[in-house]
Amino acid sequence: MTRNPQALSRWLHWMSWLPLLVPLPVWAAEKTIPVLLSRAVESARQGDPAASRKHLKTFLNTRPTPRVERRVRLADLALVLQTPGADIDQALRTCRSIEEEDASLGRSFELLYCRGLIYQRLAARELAERSSGGSDLRPLVKAGATWRYFKGTAAPPRGWRKPGFDASGWLEGKAGFGYGDEDDATELTDMQGKYPSVFLRRGFFIPTKIVEKVDALRLRVRFDDGFVAFLNGSELTRVNLPGRRGEEVAHDLTASGQNEADKWEDYIVGAEALRGGLNTLTIQAHNYTLPSSDFSIEASLSAAARREGLALEANRLLASARRDLSAAAGLAGPGPLRARLNAELAVARILAGELEEAARELLALERGAGDALKGRLVYLRSWIALREGRPLEAGRLLARFAPFSLERSGAGMLYLMGRIHHHLGEKREAEAFYRLVTNGAAGEGAEHAEAAKLALGAVLIELGEEGEAAKLLKTPAGNDSPTARELFARLLRGAALLEDGKLVLARNEFVTVSRAALDKELRARALFWTGRANVLRWEKGDSWMRKRLSEAAIDSLDRGLFLGPGGALERRLAFELGEALLKFGRPAEAEAIWRKLEGKGGEAGIAAAWGLLVSLQGRGDHSRAAALARDILKLYPSSAYRGALLHRLGDSLLVDGLSLEDAELRRERLAAAGEAYEKALGSAGLSARLTVRFRRGVALLLLGNFQEARGILQKVAKAAAQTTDSQVRSRTCFAAGLLGRLYLLEGEQARDDAFSAALAVENFAKAEKYLEEFRLNTEAPSELRARSEFAQGLSLRLRAGLLADPAEQKKVLAEARGLLSITARRMEYKRFAVRAGLELARVEVLRGRGAQAASRLAAFANRSPWKESAAAGEALLELARQQAALGKIPEALETMKIAGERARRDPDLSFRVLLEEALLRARQGEIGAATLALAALYHGPYGTRLRARAALELLRLESSEKAGDRARKLRREVGVMLSAPGSRLDAELRADLLLELVRLQAAPGVSGAGAGSRLERASPLMAKLRSMLPNDDRRVVMSLLYEAGMRLESGRAEQARALTGDAYSYSRDKVLENEALLAHGVCLLACEETPEALRVFEGLSGLLAIAGNRSLRYRVALCLAVAHTRMGDPVKAKQNFQQARGGGSRGAGVAFKSTLDTLQALAEEPDDSAPDATVLLARLLLFRPLRPADPARRWPAGDRRTESMGDFLDEVRILGLAPLPYDAVVSREPADSRMWSKLTPLPLVPAPGAVPGAILGQVVRRALTGDRASEEEEP
Repeated sequence: MTRNPQALSRWLHWMSWLPLLVPLPVWAAEKTIPVLLSRAVESARQGDPAASRKHLKTFLNTRPTPRVERRVRLADLALVLQTPGADIDQALRTCRSIEEEDASLGRSFELLYCRGLIYQRLAARELAERSSGGSDLRPLVKAGATWRYFKGTAAPPRGWRKPGFDASGWLEGKAGFGYGDEDDATELTDMQGKYPSVFLRRGFFIPTKIVEKVDALRLRVRFDDGFVAFLNGSELTRVNLPGRRGEEVAHDLTASGQNEADKWEDYIVGAEALRGGLNTLTIQAHNYTLPSSDFSIEASLSAAARREGLALEANRLLASARRDLSAAAGLAGPGPLRARLNAELAVARILAGELEEAARELLALERGAGDALKGRLVYLRSWIALREGRPLEAGRLLARFAPFSLERSGAGMLYLMGRIHHHLGEKREAEAFYRLVTNGAAGEGAEHAEAAKLALGAVLIELGEEGEAAKLLKTPAGNDSPTARELFARLLRGAALLEDGKLVLARNEFVTVSRAALDKELRARALFWTGRANVLRWEKGDSWMRKRLSEAAIDSLDRGLFLGPGGALERRLAFELGEALLKFGRPAEAEAIWRKLEGKGGEAGIAAAWGLLVSLQGRGDHSRAAALARDILKLYPSSAYRGALLHRLGDSLLVDGLSLEDAELRRERLAAAGEAYEKALGSAGLSARLTVRFRRGVALLLLGNFQEARGILQKVAKAAAQTTDSQVRSRTCFAAGLLGRLYLLEGEQARDDAFSAALAVENFAKAEKYLEEFRLNTEAPSELRARSEFAQGLSLRLRAGLLADPAEQKKVLAEARGLLSITARRMEYKRFAVRAGLELARVEVLRGRGAQAASRLAAFANRSPWKESAAAGEALLELARQQAALGKIPEALETMKIAGERARRDPDLSFRVLLEEALLRARQGEIGAATLALAALYHGPYGTRLRARAALELLRLESSEKAGDRARKLRREVGVMLSAPGSRLDAELRADLLLELVRLQAAPGVSGAGAGSRLERASPLMAKLRSMLPNDDRRVVMSLLYEAGMRLESGRAEQARALTGDAYSYSRDKVLENEALLAHGVCLLACEETPEALRVFEGLSGLLAIAGNRSLRYRVALCLAVAHTRMGDPVKAKQNFQQARGGGSRGAGVAFKSTLDTLQALAEEPDDSAPDATVLLARLLLFRPLRPADPARRWPAGDRRTESMGDFLDEVRILGLAPLPYDAVVSREPADSRMWSKLTPLPLVPAPGAVPGAILGQVVRRALTGDRASEEEEP
């Protein structure tokens, strides 16, 4: 030691003050003491408390005197207070022990310094413990207590839950209650299979002064399977029982879920119903099923007094700390040591909540502080600034101490920097600081490490790293009394799991917090998230789980709202509950919630009005909903959600319109709906654009605006087929069905127009495409799919009737038959099944299977529901046609009579039945009866179109040889009918009437004029006819034959020949082609080309022998006879005359017989004065009336537009168009998952902070010496 000059100097210094400390004999015996103490002071000065304590411990081993020992222990205590994780309680005991041993030290600087710090640390710990949710539980009803009970064989008496109820007549027993399987004190031996519930009552007393301190109750229950608990008649909680808070549960109802009574479950509930004096706890417990093998119920109740604010103990400790630290500061004298003590006094102010005063003191201290102390002062000022919500100021204060590290800055400063970045939205920077704290802090920094762990979990959730957050925040299981911080960690973890899609695990965390949290706001927040988790599970869950999930969600949100947390959280609970009720289809209950939220103003006001609007729509009150939507649009004309509001307005108007029977009112609503939808599509804030377009198309369709509706629906159908959103696809899929029906309607309207036949085929093909697309959509309503199935079959049948290619027609008919056969078996949709039967018969007709068609149609005569159907009259008319075609004339006439009776209420069908009967009689040769019947129809109370149809048939019955006044009058009236402006005659009927007028004008015996004159008068009519129709139309071909006859008769055989050649080349009808060929042969005879004419007639005769057309065969035989006569072959001529005469004997007309006689006579005895044979043939053969197309293949469409409008309305009603489910398009306050930084609590106590070495060394020196000399006086 003497070889070290510095040590020698220090030793001499110690020796100078040693007599003041201990008697000289002691130091003489312990020559090494000054060296150890000097080293202890030096180590403290260098900031190494551990080394300093080691030196002091070595010194104590030398067994110094008691007075010296106390001084050394005091110095050691000062060092202990700088050691991480120091035992403060032991430090206080040491301090008191030293003071007891030497009372004079109680007033010393060193003891005051140590004791002041100890009291400060104890106060900080007390505050931290109280803020973490510690509570005192006071038992109110103990487990195993005696209860009054009532068996649920019947409903309990009214008022059984109230405190004043007389339950003396009830049974009495100890809890628990159940089947007695070793966990029940009171056995209910008669319960199983007989009654599902038990009612319990238990009274207890609590003084009023204790009630004032209680804000929560802990209900601890062991149950199997469900219960609802009440305190003084007010519901506390319910589990596994249906209904909302306050709703009655019937005594005979079973629990909605199962639970095993193998453990106690805690429920923290509000203490609002608790009152001073006598209280009553009642429980209604239910089993899952009557035959259930187990039942159990037992409960206890405790009052939890949450420790809020500064408790008396913390106040006392802080007062002691401030007293001692102030006294120590007075003894310290000016300098760094006093500044340090004043800083600790400021910390005491912070702990007492005097932040403003503390900030002023710290600022004053900072102005004169050295660098070593300045860091601590700035940290404390920054802590206060952040606590008071000034993160920018806090950040500016701490920025001067960059760069940051755990060793240099400490856990407190790093945590603070993390919170500052978090508040400013700089999440990655916040994460980095939090990780520094959680990875390295220990001892005194452990408090901040736990806080940083929470904050790190929050920032990870906000960053979308939910999996890591959930892992970080996982808390050990088995803690029966979790702290508030642990509960908040579980809430955070639940939020992370929720964001990660793990809804069940998230819900479990939220339930745990809601059952254990004493803090009302934390409990309400947990209940909010429990409700939201259940709502999300409901949205994604299977239908069998949805009822329980919806009940659980509403129960959680109800209880959270009942807590009345106030502020934004209470509004969010109300919003979530209102939304949940709407989603769960309970609009009336939702309306009550939204009405309470009305009038808030701003975004919250719009959101509440929006919820109320959807509630009214959900209830079906669309008139009020539409009025409310209009009011909202007036109040918020520039709202960002205008499009969504207009959408809702359109929905209410559309649905309201669809429900109206009054056509005018319905049109008015539909027009307003279409206008609202159109405005919505041009406004902001509309998300369901495709749905709105579809509904606008529907509104236009129902208004009869088919063309615009079709354009919209085409775009919707195309977009719906491409979207990946199943809900949008489901809402708009019927666009294809409606498009198909529209194209079917247009095809039906076009098929009767010869010029539009190709367009009709095209429209039918489009109809089939869209109808099949909708029919195969399994998400669509089954009835609409069945209707589309029928419509597709009908379209195929109609298209087949227009096809010229037999192979293609056969293929299309087979497809139609397949679809219609399926529809005909769908008897749940009788109307379309019956109509499908009729269309199937028509398919069989088109296939040439009249007998099969008749067999199908027979059902309409005598079988239900066919004979009662609206299609019965049409079907029976078709049956009569087929019977007539099969030669069953009496049966056909009888069927027509029945059809007429069924058609009495349908003037159009009744007319067609009478018309068909008249034509049938005409074909049977009853011309007089037929004419009278047709005349009655012509003059009957029918519209122009039907009367024109009767006139047409009357004209066809008129002979081409003579005409009376009645026929001439009819022709004039038909001419007027055709030329009348605004005539509703379709093109086909016009063409048929024109052709008959041409025929009767051209026929030689009708007008009595010469051929040239007749040709001149008929030419305008023929020109008009030919301008209306294509060249290959049957009527054009016949007009060519009529013209050829007139030209041949007037001596222009070559022109006639050319016309018949054109007629033959244009004809697409086999029968008409043969007529044209026959006429052409006559013209060849007239042109003196007898051999060529003979070949034509012989070829035609051969074809007819195969085809079997008897009438034409007789006429060809007559022509052959004339040709053979001219060829000089009387034998063959005679044979053909004889063959032709066979036709005369079979009912041919008078004109045919007369012409046959004349031509045969001329063949036997030529007469130059007689008309030429070819002229006679032309008069007989070229002015025949055109036989109408096979009536079995030309079924009239009727007024399909009117019928289709009715069908469209029916189908849209079946579709069940309704306003969309609730969607929160109006923004609300941000969800917790985006604001966790604001919710994560700050530690109530700043980090202790290390004492600078210079100051610590000074404290240790003064503890050892008791010397008040300043630090500057030290060697």
